Amino acid sequence: MSVLYNELAKVYDQMYQQLFDYDREFAFYHQQLQNATAQSVLELGCGTGNLAQRFCDAGYDYWGIDLSESMVELARQRVPKASIHAADMCSFELGRTFDMICITGRSISYLLQNQSIEQCFASVARHLSPQGQFVFDAIDAAALFDDFHQTRTDEIMVSPYRRLSRSTPNLSTGWTWDWVSDYYEGDRLIGQDEVTLRAFLVEELRLLLARNGLILSQILDKDAYAWKDAYFIAHKKR
Repeated sequence: MSVLYNELAKVYDQMYQQLFDYDREFAFYHQQLQNATAQSVLELGCGTGNLAQRFCDAGYDYWGIDLSESMVELARQRVPKASIHAADMCSFELGRTFDMICITGRSISYLLQNQSIEQCFASVARHLSPQGQFVFDAIDAAALFDDFHQTRTDEIMVSPYRRLSRSTPNLSTGWTWDWVSDYYEGDRLIGQDEVTLRAFLVEELRLLLARNGLILSQILDKDAYAWKDAYFIAHKKR
């Protein structure tokens, strides 16, 4: 599991408060819920509870899961009234259904194997109400890999932290790349995170959803802070 989401969970929480526009992200999901007159929501990859807080403040029946115990602990501290659990998005069982299930923060990018994605989508289908919506964001492989042939570097500073990242194409498991990030507090190296991430072609997602009883019904552009993303909205086969 990513070092960023465990040993560096508090660093993640502080940095992403400024890197990520949680208000705008929540506004999108809130609008989808309002359009469907829905009340219950399950967030997969809920992290440290930034969206959970907004869902609960708006009066939704909110549940969240995350694989990282460190993230779950911080989320429970932030939103004590939320129902937040440590669980794997590929194999969870909560004993109820939801009007909306969402995978946020491009967390689907960590599922590198088609088998893992199918297990995730099957779990979603079991927990989605008959008229419910499944909403997730994913990185567009066609846009990313069009000119992604060698290592890219970037630096982000969110006082007192600094992140130096290197992204290198690695097509051994699909439209994937290796992302290595060094985290500093001032000039002191406090940790290194090494992960492989996956982008998707639309037809890949359409097929993976269909194989698990879900129909892709809408694709919406997303203004993301890094890479080109889109929102994907699906529902159960009827």
